[in-house]
Amino acid sequence: MASVRPCTPRELADLFNLLCPDDRLAALAMMAVTAEDLWRVADRLSPLEAARYDRLQNAGRLEVLGPILIKTALDVVLRHPGAGREELLARANEEFGRASRDLLTSAREVEAAELKQARDRKPDPMSGQIREAAQRLKAEGRSWRTVAETFWREHPAWFSGEPHPDSLKDKPAQRKELLSRLTERVRRLCGR
Repeated sequence: MASVRPCTPRELADLFNLLCPDDRLAALAMMAVTAEDLWRVADRLSPLEAARYDRLQNAGRLEVLGPILIKTALDVVLRHPGAGREELLARANEEFGRASRDLLTSAREVEAAELKQARDRKPDPMSGQIREAAQRLKAEGRSWRTVAETFWREHPAWFSGEPHPDSLKDKPAQRKELLSRLTERVRRLCGR
């Protein structure tokens, strides 16, 4: 059985660039991409691509924030009918600042709740069982691919959404690609 050679970042980028847009999206969905990863990528965009990214990113925000900003400004004008332009601007800025602080506080509360939920979450017993069994099989000298294939057959629920190995007997390329993906999943679970 041939082993899979790790590729360089350049080789991976070249292969990714050969994909059609739908396949690029599918490939990204299979990766464990974090918000920090996306931020790092966005931070390295050329000025032109950064401007395009900002337009795409902010288009929806303006639709949400625009009416709120207009309503806040209108409320300030209606509450202070005799105020001059400078005073109205100062009061509107004060209102926007208060709304921003409230929004930030709310976001922090959500983030703290998500962190607490992740910290308090009970570990998945299936993952622990698979990790222990994988380490036992590796100690017996089995390859990661054999370990993944064993789990694929014995624990299909852990690989929900993936086809069963027997359904890919006549499709060796798809079977090989799926086994490679599952092998990486088991290796990550075992910290390898």
